[in-house]
Amino acid sequence: MDQYSKSVALNQISILTISSLPKSHSPLIALPPEIFLNICKHLPPFDLFSLTRVCRLFYNDLCLGDSVTIQDIWRQSRLVFMPYRQMGPPEGMNEKEYVRFLVEDKCYFCGRRNKSSKIYWERGVRSCFECLKTRTKTQEELIETKLVPPAVLHLLPCSYTRSIPIFWLDQIMPKNEEFKRLTSQECLVWMDKQRNITEQIEKEMDLRFFEDMAAKKVQKTERKHAIDAKINELCLEKNENGTSKYLRRYLDQCHSLKNSYKYIRPFTEKSWRLLKRKLAREYSELIEQEKENISSQRLVALEKKVYWID
Repeated sequence: MDQYSKSVALNQISILTISSLPKSHSPLIALPPEIFLNICKHLPPFDLFSLTRVCRLFYNDLCLGDSVTIQDIWRQSRLVFMPYRQMGPPEGMNEKEYVRFLVEDKCYFCGRRNKSSKIYWERGVRSCFECLKTRTKTQEELIETKLVPPAVLHLLPCSYTRSIPIFWLDQIMPKNEEFKRLTSQECLVWMDKQRNITEQIEKEMDLRFFEDMAAKKVQKTERKHAIDAKINELCLEKNENGTSKYLRRYLDQCHSLKNSYKYIRPFTEKSWRLLKRKLAREYSELIEQEKENISSQRLVALEKKVYWID
């Protein structure tokens, strides 16, 4: 049977199977695995993660195992829909884990979804600021407390927070213990080896830093476009008398709208519902303030007129 005949046969089987499904089941469940996986190759990461939560079958198809097919799906999704992320996953991560790491704003340590969580490539984690503080020490703190000799610190990769170099305790303490066990002759070899390792890590971190900057720029632009599209729709809403319910010049003055442009996380329908409620409240307050200002101006003008008449 040639490829075309196989395709026709698969489609016929799919149609028959789908037609026999209960209405409560998704037609996707009836698709042959080959067709389902082929569809998945053209989906963005967020849609793939949504599919994995639909049922165990989809989860197994997209997450279980480390097959080339599964990894190719996640890799293609990343390269097509996140073109600013061309570098492959760091050591110890597969493609699916890497994509989740990039898109899921969740602290690795406490598990909380936190808008202030940040990727620390040197440690290979996302961390919120609270967890970061308990798991790192600055260079000054380590030297003052004499936990790690300066000679060892200078050979280890560091992260940065607010331009201050910090070191992850679970990385430097084992290295320090390793250093203590070395003889004088072994120290030189160890230091030279560690220096080369750190140089390679820092080169990779520089490349990932540039990708981070590109990602933030694209994500911020995409978020702004998504917000503006919703605001434009909002401006089309009418009152009962046919006048515009919202005017853009007043919406642009709302603090909640200004703040929403600052973030880089995706702007979802849930985000819009929350923002819309805030905008409605702030918009009403602005209109009331505008009315008061106009009334005050008219009153002042009237008082001046009366004064000149007198």
